[in-house]
Amino acid sequence: MGNTLPQEADAVVIGGGVVGSAITYMLVQQGFSTVLLERDGLACAASGGNLGFVDVLHRPTKGVLQMILDALPRLENLSQELGVDIEYRSTGGIITARTQKELEVLKRLVTRNQGWGLECSMITPDEVQELEPRLNTELLLGAAYSPLEGRLNPFQITIGFATAARRMGARIFTQCPVVGFEVHRDRIEKVMTQQGAIGARYVINATGAWTRQVANWAGVDVPVKYHRGEAMVTEPVPPLLQGIITAGDFFVVDNREGVRTGACINQAANGNMIIAQATSDVEDYDNRVTQKGIKQVIKKAADILPSLKDISLIRMWGSVTPYTDDRLPVFGWGGDLNNYLIVSSFSSSMGIAVILGEMAASYLLNSTALYPINEFSTTRSQ
Repeated sequence: MGNTLPQEADAVVIGGGVVGSAITYMLVQQGFSTVLLERDGLACAASGGNLGFVDVLHRPTKGVLQMILDALPRLENLSQELGVDIEYRSTGGIITARTQKELEVLKRLVTRNQGWGLECSMITPDEVQELEPRLNTELLLGAAYSPLEGRLNPFQITIGFATAARRMGARIFTQCPVVGFEVHRDRIEKVMTQQGAIGARYVINATGAWTRQVANWAGVDVPVKYHRGEAMVTEPVPPLLQGIITAGDFFVVDNREGVRTGACINQAANGNMIIAQATSDVEDYDNRVTQKGIKQVIKKAADILPSLKDISLIRMWGSVTPYTDDRLPVFGWGGDLNNYLIVSSFSSSMGIAVILGEMAASYLLNSTALYPINEFSTTRSQ
């Protein structure tokens, strides 16, 4: 199909992460002539730095929880649909509590989720040991558990969406930075790139940590910030975990100053142990790995899973990820522009990307989002 940008398209999607790729896939399915623009490579930022958690326990609203519950059966069949193994497994997941404060926070989380219809419960240290025999449960007071938590391969699902979209006619351009917009009254008329301009009926901002910057080019401000997450992966080892593990202390730290560290552990399908997370506010999209962050994460993770002490690390990385101060995502038209859709800050978006793609397609087709989005306004207080 060539490497020349088309002069125009029904939809121009900016951002080649899992959300942008899923939106591209769903739009082309609905008959939109669709162009995906990525400044670097597919899955090069947060989607490539993702742990692959399919998180159900820590969703901010009932509506977002319903998105992941609706996504789970889709994930079961998505490998066949996309023609690539996304390595999705429903494994169950545990959030551990080692202090009374953590235990109370998790109890409230479970009670809220049960009220929203999620299959989950508080379990005892002995029950944790039955589920995950290799965990250190000596200091545990309890844990939150859901059998619906799972894992997938973030590279496979992101590239799978993009590849399937390309097969259906989408045009995908990597190494093609967007540099601005041509705006007339209440619409973006053209998307300006380093390779030329594209006329667009609709423009979708799915740029993650760059959401605010890209929105500003159109004169729109959104309450999206970014921070850096740090993670690492070990050599492949025989099975150590059945499901995904998260330390509860990360949920009770209110102070955002400095580095916040937790312990999230997942074992990939090929045996690699994937470990995170150190989170810190940064400037200028700084994605460097820090010695302090990695050391703290390793210590916390090894306290939970002592077997990690004997496994060699093979890679460490940092990536910048979006967030909002109210912890709610952003979805909707950008300010007064009625053809500029902004989709950002859906935490753990790997699991719900398929739903976000459908939401975006529905919004462009008939201005219906499929799920409640009033709280996700692009113009809410910042």
